[in-house]
Amino acid sequence: MAEKFKVPVEKGKTYTIDILRLGSNGEGVGRVENFTVFVDGALPGETVTARITFVKKQYATGRLEKVQKPSKHRVKPPCSVYADCGGLMKGSWRKNGNKFRMRLNGSVS
Repeated sequence: MAEKFKVPVEKGKTYTIDILRLGSNGEGVGRVENFTVFVDGALPGETVTARITFVKKQYATGRLEKVQKPSKHRVKPPCSVYADCGGLMKGSWRKNGNKFRMRLNGSVS
Protein backbone atom coordinates (compact mmCIF):
# COMPACT_ATOMS: atom_id res chain seq x y z
CA MET A 1 0.00 0.00 0.00
CA ALA A 2 1.32 3.47 -0.88
CA GLU A 3 2.43 5.70 1.95
CA LYS A 4 0.10 8.66 2.55
CA PHE A 5 1.58 12.07 1.65
CA LYS A 6 1.96 14.36 4.67
CA VAL A 7 1.39 18.06 4.02
CA PRO A 8 4.46 19.84 5.48
CA VAL A 9 2.64 23.02 6.61
CA GLU A 10 -0.05 23.67 9.21
CA LYS A 11 -2.71 26.37 9.29
CA GLY A 12 -1.79 29.13 11.74
CA LYS A 13 1.95 28.41 11.80
CA THR A 14 4.64 30.63 10.28
CA TYR A 15 7.29 29.53 7.80
CA THR A 16 10.26 31.10 6.06
CA ILE A 17 9.67 30.87 2.31
CA ASP A 18 11.80 31.77 -0.70
CA ILE A 19 9.51 33.24 -3.35
CA LEU A 20 10.32 31.82 -6.78
CA ARG A 21 7.80 33.43 -9.15
CA LEU A 22 4.44 35.14 -9.45
CA GLY A 23 1.20 33.18 -9.67
CA SER A 24 -1.56 33.90 -12.18
CA ASN A 25 -3.23 36.36 -9.78
CA GLY A 26 -0.02 38.21 -8.87
CA GLU A 27 0.66 36.37 -5.63
CA GLY A 28 4.15 35.15 -4.77
CA VAL A 29 4.73 31.42 -5.23
CA GLY A 30 7.21 29.59 -3.05
CA ARG A 31 7.81 26.15 -1.61
CA VAL A 32 8.12 24.57 1.81
CA GLU A 33 9.67 21.10 1.54
CA ASN A 34 8.67 21.01 -2.15
CA PHE A 35 5.06 21.93 -1.25
CA THR A 36 3.57 24.97 -3.04
CA VAL A 37 2.60 28.00 -0.96
CA PHE A 38 0.96 31.14 -2.41
CA VAL A 39 1.74 34.38 -0.54
CA ASP A 40 -0.16 37.54 -1.49
CA GLY A 41 2.11 40.58 -1.56
CA ALA A 42 5.39 38.64 -1.91
CA LEU A 43 7.65 39.13 -4.94
CA PRO A 44 10.03 36.78 -6.78
CA GLY A 45 13.50 36.77 -5.24
CA GLU A 46 12.24 37.60 -1.75
CA THR A 47 12.60 35.58 1.40
CA VAL A 48 9.51 36.09 3.54
CA THR A 49 7.89 34.94 6.73
CA ALA A 50 4.29 33.90 6.05
CA ARG A 51 1.50 32.62 8.30
CA ILE A 52 -0.44 29.79 6.68
CA THR A 53 -4.13 30.67 6.33
CA PHE A 54 -5.50 27.84 4.17
CA VAL A 55 -4.28 24.30 3.45
CA LYS A 56 -5.30 21.85 0.72
CA LYS A 57 -3.69 18.55 -0.34
CA GLN A 58 -1.62 20.14 -3.12
CA TYR A 59 -1.07 23.74 -1.98
CA ALA A 60 -1.48 26.30 0.79
CA THR A 61 -1.96 30.05 1.04
CA GLY A 62 -0.21 32.29 3.50
CA ARG A 63 -0.41 35.86 4.77
CA LEU A 64 2.77 37.89 4.45
CA GLU A 65 4.08 38.62 7.94
CA LYS A 66 7.55 39.98 7.19
CA VAL A 67 9.86 40.48 4.22
CA GLN A 68 13.23 39.17 5.41
CA LYS A 69 15.08 39.78 2.13
CA PRO A 70 13.33 42.21 -0.25
CA SER A 71 13.25 41.98 -4.02
CA LYS A 72 14.97 44.72 -6.01
CA HIS A 73 11.49 45.36 -7.46
CA ARG A 74 9.86 46.13 -4.10
CA VAL A 75 8.93 49.80 -3.70
CA LYS A 76 7.90 51.71 -0.62
CA PRO A 77 4.10 52.30 -0.56
CA PRO A 78 3.09 55.93 -1.24
CA CYS A 79 1.06 56.27 1.97
CA SER A 80 1.16 55.03 5.55
CA VAL A 81 -2.19 53.20 5.42
CA TYR A 82 -1.42 51.04 2.36
CA ALA A 83 -1.32 47.85 4.46
CA ASP A 84 -4.92 48.51 5.56
CA CYS A 85 -6.52 49.41 2.22
CA GLY A 86 -4.04 48.99 -0.64
CA GLY A 87 -6.05 51.51 -2.66
CA LEU A 88 -3.39 53.49 -4.47
CA MET A 89 -1.21 50.49 -5.17
CA LYS A 90 -4.12 48.38 -6.42
CA GLY A 91 -4.87 50.99 -9.08
CA SER A 92 -1.21 51.14 -10.05
CA TRP A 93 -1.02 47.32 -10.20
CA ARG A 94 -4.03 47.20 -12.54
CA LYS A 95 -2.43 49.82 -14.78
CA ASN A 96 1.11 48.39 -14.85
CA GLY A 97 0.69 44.85 -13.57
CA ASN A 98 0.99 42.88 -16.81
CA LYS A 99 4.18 44.61 -17.93
CA PHE A 100 5.67 44.23 -14.42
CA ARG A 101 4.65 40.56 -14.26
CA MET A 102 6.14 39.89 -17.71
CA ARG A 103 9.38 41.63 -16.70
CA LEU A 104 9.65 39.49 -13.54
CA ASN A 105 9.00 36.34 -15.53
CA GLY A 106 11.65 37.31 -18.09
CA SER A 107 9.25 37.98 -20.98
CA VAL A 108 10.08 41.70 -21.29
CA SER A 109 13.45 43.38 -20.86
